[in-house]
Amino acid sequence: MDPATAAGIGMAVTSLAAQSLAGAMHAINLISSARNLEPDYQYLVVRLRLEQQRLCNWSMEVGLVGFLDGNDSAPRSHLLGLNRQIIVDTLYHIQNLAAGFIESNEKFGGLVPDVTNPSGGGAKMLDDDGWHGFSYNMNSWGKHQSSSPRIKSLPKRLKWATFYKGRYETLIVRLRDLNDVLIDLVDSEARVSIRQATRETDTTILHLHNRVDDLVQLFKALFADKSTGGTNGISSAWRDGIDIQQRQNLAKLAYFKAVNTSIEDNTFLASCGPLIGADRVPGQRLRRSDVHLSPDLGDPNVCRCEAELSQDSKTRERVWVEWRDYDPITQTQPALHTSRVGKLVSLLSDPYKPDLLRVPDCIGYFDDPRCKENNYRRGRLGFVFRWPSSTSTGPICLRTLITSQTKPMLTERIALAKAIGNCLMSLHSVNWLHKGIRSRNILFFPEEDGDFDYSRPYLSGFGYSRPSFREDMTEVPSQDPAADM
Repeated sequence: MDPATAAGIGMAVTSLAAQSLAGAMHAINLISSARNLEPDYQYLVVRLRLEQQRLCNWSMEVGLVGFLDGNDSAPRSHLLGLNRQIIVDTLYHIQNLAAGFIESNEKFGGLVPDVTNPSGGGAKMLDDDGWHGFSYNMNSWGKHQSSSPRIKSLPKRLKWATFYKGRYETLIVRLRDLNDVLIDLVDSEARVSIRQATRETDTTILHLHNRVDDLVQLFKALFADKSTGGTNGISSAWRDGIDIQQRQNLAKLAYFKAVNTSIEDNTFLASCGPLIGADRVPGQRLRRSDVHLSPDLGDPNVCRCEAELSQDSKTRERVWVEWRDYDPITQTQPALHTSRVGKLVSLLSDPYKPDLLRVPDCIGYFDDPRCKENNYRRGRLGFVFRWPSSTSTGPICLRTLITSQTKPMLTERIALAKAIGNCLMSLHSVNWLHKGIRSRNILFFPEEDGDFDYSRPYLSGFGYSRPSFREDMTEVPSQDPAADM
């Protein structure tokens, strides 16, 4: 075959794939924007949109979006291979799957043309602004018209007359399986890029939504996606591996953010807690007499110390205490406890914290006012943390560790940076700011063999942390240049 003929066939295949993709996106948009869906089923729309975004990320990576936008050479390196016909067939199947869903629901009176509102006002799916700002958002597909007669015959706008939950779930699972097929057909480098784009998309969705109702939808969608198996028996490395862990982490973050957004009431916990068996155990205000500081470690000049907690007369639990100074004259205890400290302790004591949020388990807090024991200095609040069960030594801060041992290897430093970055991303995702990132607030506990795992740090020093809302002001920490290193 001469080069000109091969190029012509390649362009034809690419054009077919691009047209099927445009038709599929158009049909999925019609389904997800259909009006009159009951609030209890809105999470299914979120699931559909998440899978649609995965398909969009795949199409951007292989260059089909660029082809539709007029860049003819964009997709050739990915599509002109042994899998090109499978890719075309899969995209055509996705288009027919979505179009067939609309047609079958029209036939049985489920979906009907929305003649009263033909130009807009579709379903409320999370916050509409939360889907904008991506590199290629869903609304951008409206400018790409499919040449398929089947797609052109679909109504301009739909609304639900009768909702069939089983059919909707089947559509989502089949779309998910076909997405897996498409992702498995590209090379490993492209898979990594798609996975990264999906992670960024999911994280962006979480960052942009702060209403509890939106977070409920997102959590239910991710939880349902994790617990629902495929229908086609497809064994995908994507579905069986890293993708599941990513979605689990996002589900935990959505749950964690919703619980802490509605911290004054238990509405979200009551509705979603039973799905995962989670129950909030709020951080307690402890009695000062129950916390027994080590005699040589209760120095008011240190930021943390070891202690024992005895909440009953029979047992003592080994803990450590993080101190936070306050001035009793300018900062009254009631204001500290109700406005910020209580919320912070509830955040740190939540038993369903995401794995990426590497913070110790907080038991509660107590007040240590100015008295003879702390030399009549400023008052202190003590945050009590549970000792990790796997160790009897520590904690050791990063500054002490790197000055007392040999310089960690490059891979260990990268693992440490990644762990801290993921921890801060998780903290910011739930609308909290740490306000004290420094080497003495990054802690390590030795492993059983005595070594330290740089990929498993604990972030501490939350004394000046605050919610990231406009009405919350940052408090000025004490001046200690050495502690900022």
